[in-house]
Amino acid sequence: MLIREDVAYYPLSDTTLPVHHSYESIFINVPQPKGQDMIIGAIYRPSGKPLRSFNEEFAELIPALIKDKRKLLLMGDFNIDLIKLHNEPTQDFLNIMTSSFFRSYTSH
Repeated sequence: MLIREDVAYYPLSDTTLPVHHSYESIFINVPQPKGQDMIIGAIYRPSGKPLRSFNEEFAELIPALIKDKRKLLLMGDFNIDLIKLHNEPTQDFLNIMTSSFFRSYTSH
């Protein structure tokens, strides 16, 4: 994660987030002059890790990040083929995202 030096932030401590084994992540808190702080995070799920395990851990992570109605910008490489909607773990991932009111943006 690259952050301009004039942006005030602090890393979220590992003690405030659930333990995870199916992905790598980094999260920072960016205080806002008005309103709730913004959490910015990057997640990488290696393609060899089981998607079901990732979904379970991801479903625990999201509520911890959006508590107190904080704004959340989440990005990363989830290594999930979203075209395979018939695949139950893929559908579970999409359900987690949509039930938390996330939108998906893809860069090409």
